Amino acid sequence: MKLLRDLGAEIRKHRKNLGWTQERLAEEASIDSKYCGQLERGEVNVSIVTLSRIAKALKVKLCDLIGG
Repeated sequence: MKLLRDLGAEIRKHRKNLGWTQERLAEEASIDSKYCGQLERGEVNVSIVTLSRIAKALKVKLCDLIGG
């Protein structure tokens, strides 16, 4: 689904801007690193709570990840 791929691309962009690995993001957001990779590839759905934790870890607004 394009929406999930776009979301994953935004997460990846912000993560790379910080110079972080997927493992670092996963640790900062308290998620599994395998799940983090699946999110970035747009393979899985994500809850709003988890997405909020990712945004907080990346120091961006939630709307920055979902196309705001």
